[in-house]
Amino acid sequence: ADQPDLSISFDRGTSGSVLAEIRRFALDVGFYEGPANDPNIAYTPLEMVELCIVIPNGWATRLAKSPDWSSLSNVPWVFTRPDCSYHAELARLSDRYGFTPNKQFRLDHSSVSLELVREGLAVSMVDVEFARPYADAGELTIWPHYTGKIPLSAINLKQRHDEPAIVTFRDAVARVFADAEVGA
Repeated sequence: ADQPDLSISFDRGTSGSVLAEIRRFALDVGFYEGPANDPNIAYTPLEMVELCIVIPNGWATRLAKSPDWSSLSNVPWVFTRPDCSYHAELARLSDRYGFTPNKQFRLDHSSVSLELVREGLAVSMVDVEFARPYADAGELTIWPHYTGKIPLSAINLKQRHDEPAIVTFRDAVARVFADAEVGA
């Protein structure tokens, strides 16, 4: 109602691709998972996204017993593109714990990653919200030795931060996330 001429298009992409599109003025606003580290971008924090590592049930006995990160080097991984926040988080963990994920599959869609894990083909890092229903149904195992959190933000160029359409979007998204948190 505040912006009657506003048209909205929803596209899916990695956080890095969304950031690149905003920098090129191809997108006005977008959602970004990861730390706020670009000085030209305005970040409106929305929530923290909890990440987990999911493993096939058939590998759970072997992999879930101990927090042995090196054991995760010996199994195939579903990996994301380098411009994805999950890729960055996994690279950080790899450096911290000294393991090298065996990158067998590259996908940018959590539901497909979860299917590969369910089928016993690989392990993956995903959002706990997506993994929990599969784990609760006994279709895969959440590796108990890791949980991480990354911020989810609405982003736009700082130089456009006060444009009416961007303010309207940002305020609406902030209200939706605040309402969701109250209803949780």
